[in-house]
Amino acid sequence: MYNRDEQVIANSVAKLNSAEVLELLNSLLPILQSRGAVLACAVPWIKCLLLTHSSGIMSQESSLLALNSMYQLIESRVSTLHTAVEVSSCLDLIVDDLDEEEEEEEDAGPVIYEDKDRDEEEGGGTEEAMETDEEADESADGVNHFEDFDDMSD
Repeated sequence: MYNRDEQVIANSVAKLNSAEVLELLNSLLPILQSRGAVLACAVPWIKCLLLTHSSGIMSQESSLLALNSMYQLIESRVSTLHTAVEVSSCLDLIVDDLDEEEEEEEDAGPVIYEDKDRDEEEGGGTEEAMETDEEADESADGVNHFEDFDDMSD
């Protein structure tokens, strides 16, 4: 049953007589109701069984119950498929956004701070970067004189 080789499955199913076909179909129904790897192994068997012996299965009235329960199970799983696909696509978008944010954080290079004084000492500063005495005086105009603070400390 755990063999997934299509040739082995086709040869095994082809050798079954009509009574064995119904017995195999009825034994596969509980497996079809399960989930996971067991179900994945049973699906090729059910597919091959139905394709090979469909006329024999439909001619027997006892197979009607098995086929009906199989149909209902497949219908219920297909009905939830649309919702599952929507949830999956939303999760994919969220994960992609998180991955992009991580990449942006990793891609951000180190911040390099250049000290103006160091550039001036090396003589590599431009005129725009150098502060003139006039600019220093203009910026100091806005600063109050702090000479009166000595009187306040008493």
